[in-house]
Amino acid sequence: MSQVLLKKKALDIIDSAETRQALEYLDDLFADNTNLRGTFKEGVFMDYQIRNMRTGNQDLSFIVNKGHLLFYFRSWAVQSGRYRLDLLKTIFNGPENKPLKKDKEWIVKIIDLDDAEKLAGFLKLT
Repeated sequence: MSQVLLKKKALDIIDSAETRQALEYLDDLFADNTNLRGTFKEGVFMDYQIRNMRTGNQDLSFIVNKGHLLFYFRSWAVQSGRYRLDLLKTIFNGPENKPLKKDKEWIVKIIDLDDAEKLAGFLKLT
């Protein structure tokens, strides 16, 4: 299935206009990025996989949910040393989107465009 159709399916999953804006923003950001490239993948969940184009590793991803995007820093990204969990916790400090450390990954909820823009700044994409 094409990325256009998968994106439409992803947008249809989301109940919140704010979360749809966040998805649109992040997809546009990663579609035009030369270092990190994102693609939708449908399986048990609607997943958005973000690959590091230099290493080929899937460093980041998010799962599309009705009211948020569950954003993952995969173990490759965490182990790379490029990102700091303490800084991520400073940026996302609300009760609904406090970053979690799970096994070798970090997880943060992206609820709206403001969260997506904060994430882009953290990733140094803007």
